[in-house]
Amino acid sequence: MRIIKRFLVFCLIGALAFLIDIAFVNIFFVLKIPFPIARTISIILALIFNFFANRIFTFSATDNKITEQVIPYIMVYTIANLVNLFSSIFIVNILGENAININISSFIGMALSIPISFFGSLLWTFNYVRNVENHTL
Repeated sequence: MRIIKRFLVFCLIGALAFLIDIAFVNIFFVLKIPFPIARTISIILALIFNFFANRIFTFSATDNKITEQVIPYIMVYTIANLVNLFSSIFIVNILGENAININISSFIGMALSIPISFFGSLLWTFNYVRNVENHTL
């Protein structure tokens, strides 16, 4: 699969993970859980889905041991989601904490983390470039 097609699959899976993220952050908002805690938990839930979906569908990396992929995944997504989390908290602090603003800030945070997570997954977590012989990027 060409790199652009992989990126599109990555984005589709990311969109589904984002829906999981947004659904939970809104549920937690209704339950009056403080935004930083709600955002952190919603990101973690989305990350679990994201790991398995990208492992299977985007990078076809099921031949590799999951244990070899988890640490790089955690490191890549820690960096990406710290960008996501802190940028969304920053934006909520500027705009104010309400239902519309938490969704806007969550979307912006996610968008800022995409390049980090895609290239980290492609080049390190799932070793796509090294594991696929004779592929066309």
